[in-house]
Amino acid sequence: MPDHVHLLLALPLKYSVSFFMGYLKGKAVLMMFDKHANLK
Repeated sequence: MPDHVHLLLALPLKYSVSFFMGYLKGKAVLMMFDKHANLK
């Protein structure tokens, strides 16, 4: 897939991987809503 992405991150031990992925997905959704506000 052309939009396939791999990330290599170093997280502090106080953050779980699932917490960070939820944060990242939440930010991505907010950016998409800002860019495409007419698609609610």
